[in-house]
Amino acid sequence: MAGISSNALVGMNYPENRLKYNGKELQNEEFGDGSGLELYDYGARIYDAQIGRWHKSDRKAELYFATSPYVYALNQPSNAIDPDGNLVIFVNGNHFGTAGRGYWLGSEQYKVGERYAGSKYGEEWYTPVYKSKPIAFDNLVMDQLGDHNARYYDGSIGGFHPLADGKRFSSLARGRESFGYGYGKEDAKQIIESLARDKNGNIVETIKIITHSMGGAFGKGLMKALKEYIKENHLEQQVRITLVADFDPYQFGTGVGKKIQTPKKFLNHTTIDKSEYLKDSIAIFKQLQVYLQNHEQSFHNKEYFDSTEITIDTILYSADNNKIALFIVTKTPMNRRNPVAQVQQVTHWFDAYCYLGVRANLPERTLKLKWLKRFYLINWYEKGEIAQVIKDEYFTEFAAIKDTSGEYRYKYNLDDIRFWDCPVWDEYFKE
Repeated sequence: MAGISSNALVGMNYPENRLKYNGKELQNEEFGDGSGLELYDYGARIYDAQIGRWHKSDRKAELYFATSPYVYALNQPSNAIDPDGNLVIFVNGNHFGTAGRGYWLGSEQYKVGERYAGSKYGEEWYTPVYKSKPIAFDNLVMDQLGDHNARYYDGSIGGFHPLADGKRFSSLARGRESFGYGYGKEDAKQIIESLARDKNGNIVETIKIITHSMGGAFGKGLMKALKEYIKENHLEQQVRITLVADFDPYQFGTGVGKKIQTPKKFLNHTTIDKSEYLKDSIAIFKQLQVYLQNHEQSFHNKEYFDSTEITIDTILYSADNNKIALFIVTKTPMNRRNPVAQVQQVTHWFDAYCYLGVRANLPERTLKLKWLKRFYLINWYEKGEIAQVIKDEYFTEFAAIKDTSGEYRYKYNLDDIRFWDCPVWDEYFKE
């Protein structure tokens, strides 16, 4: 059978075939006298075929107590192999049409030489010459983990357009987390059933979740659903999620998404006369029109223009009426968008923002307004929904925001009577 053996090409100036049993590299003849250890390199461990054993214990030995952690393939090499042991789940971030495997493809430059660039000050000058080579980030990760069994999720739910079936819920971290949880609930059974098992049915693969940017929140929800399924089916001793890595996370891990309800005794019930409310609304509207025309504050984007409609949804007052917080919803014709961004049969899109205001001159009802940038919603197609969600954000999550030290930054939600004395006012209205 020489024609199909590893010796078939010996003597024809071909390099020796070192990829043998199970396609793994045989480490032999590495010593000066021609002898060697005769070991197979499996990446995670080194296998000694002479004794049918590993020289290192199995990383998942706790999953099958009845078998030695040093045996190969449960002592059944004729009908089983030892998998590398990882299912790697990749969750991409925002994109403009390339999700899944393609999202993780990129390139890097490397220097290949120099080019003569002339002489100056009596010296010859040279510029470097570079070439690009493709880089697959997912492959680099899987190489590092020792397995190429992968599953891919689109953590931005369709990319920049459309997001979340046109309702833009996925523009929020909690929205993407919710979608991740939904996908996890739907796919958990299939994911667990796809994991490699030994002859006794014991699961011998672990799960690793790799996310990027906006995919971090999606991955959080996905992991939550998988853990619930594992617990509900009493698989804690068999299925392990051994790594969750977030690369360049966006809207993730800063307290956003956690809800803190304002205690009832501190809810703001301040009211104002209807005629005064109307006068304030007019003053606010005039100031916002100036911002719109000058592309200032929340209207800095050039897609806003004269036909953008502004609706003042809600105004909150401090006890002395000298401070206000307000929510606005804007409506802009879709024909102002980049053609690439125009999707679905809709004529307008809606954005929502929160502003803070202080009275600069009470008799003349002059208000100084500043855009509160912590939460804002863009590119929604339903006005009522976006108006409700922006209030929910500031009424339940503003108090949950933490700074880099882990301390709560603002302490109170906007519907809390204590909010009017919190640090955000000094931050936004320092003279």
